[in-house]
Amino acid sequence: MNSAPEPKSIVIAGDVTIDWNLIFFHSTQDTTSLWNANNIARICPQPGGVAMLAGLIETVCEGLGQIMPVRIHALQVSEHVIHPTDECYNHSYAIWSLLGEKERIGWRVAQYLGIDPARRCSDELRLADDPEQADMIVLDDANLGFRDHRDLWPKALDNTENHPWIILKLSYPTVHEELLAHLAEQHADRLVVVVTANDLRLANAQISRGLSWERAAQDTLWELSYNPELKALSQCAHVAVSFKADGAALISRTDAGLKCKLFFDPNTVENGWAAGFKGGMVGYNTCLAAAIARYLLTHDHDDPFGQAAVEKRIGAGLSAMRVLHQRGYQNGGSEPLKVRIAFPYALVAADIEKPSVQFAQADIRDPLGVVTPAKGSVTALPRIGRFTILAQQCCDDMLSLAREIVRQGPD
Repeated sequence: MNSAPEPKSIVIAGDVTIDWNLIFFHSTQDTTSLWNANNIARICPQPGGVAMLAGLIETVCEGLGQIMPVRIHALQVSEHVIHPTDECYNHSYAIWSLLGEKERIGWRVAQYLGIDPARRCSDELRLADDPEQADMIVLDDANLGFRDHRDLWPKALDNTENHPWIILKLSYPTVHEELLAHLAEQHADRLVVVVTANDLRLANAQISRGLSWERAAQDTLWELSYNPELKALSQCAHVAVSFKADGAALISRTDAGLKCKLFFDPNTVENGWAAGFKGGMVGYNTCLAAAIARYLLTHDHDDPFGQAAVEKRIGAGLSAMRVLHQRGYQNGGSEPLKVRIAFPYALVAADIEKPSVQFAQADIRDPLGVVTPAKGSVTALPRIGRFTILAQQCCDDMLSLAREIVRQGPD
């Protein structure tokens, strides 16, 4: 008889928030600015930050069953025993509304109010079950204290005989950051960083916005290749840079240097798709990090650098982002006193497993073309050459393609 496989061990740690989601129902009988008891307000708390990421990874891994059993070591947070004045936790506040019409209606963020940061580090934020060895470590660094407290970092990071995959969900500031520097120095060949293009822009990365997918991807590749401020990122095995729910650039380190693969929606540019839906959303890169974690667990051993596994699930993470934004947070009822909105774990996990949206892919050419800097030179050469995804993927005869578009349409 075949024995059951040993469970894969995942350690999940990082910045915890308690998300206080405020909802408000305005009475139709209220015609004044005075107090009206018919106006209903409600607060719906839920664990956020790394607690949300751990919840999504746990939900995703449930689908693996006995074929690939998983043991998750994560901080257990219950919002029912936490008060907004609890100084051990970071408290996040936002106003949510039922926004949109017909098929585009959903609970989304009407206004972000901000963060009430924790004022002290507590033992409650330490992993109670913190193994010294793990198959995967997932870290959520939101710059809310975790990166600055080494005693909160998982023990498996210091095990020199352990070589787990490490996924770091990173937020601004992304430079001169102790946690990233440590990971890049000790675990670079097994490190996957998930970061937004906006956070890189805040770090002085010159990445264009909304011009073209070619320009955005080449700018990202250029910055990770030649911007000294981003040196730690350039040392990682993979860096997934998300452009919200519209696309992502995957920068991977190879023996020949950095390479870039773009996943994108050819029908829009950055910020284009979400503009059709009222309101904002929380959890974009949580979807992307969970999708990557899901498939690195089961990646082919013939793919030691995880290239195929990471590439395969970037699109799944983007598809899950769109499902999350379009459907919005789930709620417990239509009546004001029964509504309790929360992150839709099962909905998002199902889309990660079977993506409902397919994204185009393209290998992005080095913006320097055939020109390379002289050996030992620290000065980056000016960007030259023209590159288009259309010419790369469709045909060399652009005139014939133009004729077909006129005759048959762009599709």
